[in-house]
Amino acid sequence: SVFIENTCQAMLVTTDIEDLLGNPKNFAYNATLVAEVLEQINPRNMLVYVLTRKPNISLPLTEPIYDIKFQNEPIPTELLEAWSSAKPSSQMAFPPANQYIPTNFTVLPLQPSGTSPVELLSGSEAPLWYGRSAQFA
Repeated sequence: SVFIENTCQAMLVTTDIEDLLGNPKNFAYNATLVAEVLEQINPRNMLVYVLTRKPNISLPLTEPIYDIKFQNEPIPTELLEAWSSAKPSSQMAFPPANQYIPTNFTVLPLQPSGTSPVELLSGSEAPLWYGRSAQFA
């Protein structure tokens, strides 16, 4: 389409993505619109690109702007039906929630401390001391 061609040409000379897409601050999340778009994505209206580095393949069509050889083939009906009736794979599930991500960001009041470091572990080969920095308190 002309839009895609113009966008591709603009991408060659544009250094800032905002020049192409606009400022992300202006975008609003719309759950209904996202759901409508996702409902339109299905095996019957998708494109599949298969790339190869084999130099001796003869392809019948040539893309006019970039002079790239290609070929169009319909996806077999049996394969489309199999894809349309496929169930989600358990391997594509989200991982379990990370229990180590903090949720409480309350700033605690500063505890009074002495001026000397405190020995936390003693009697080992490497004793452990702790002293709070007055500079970063």
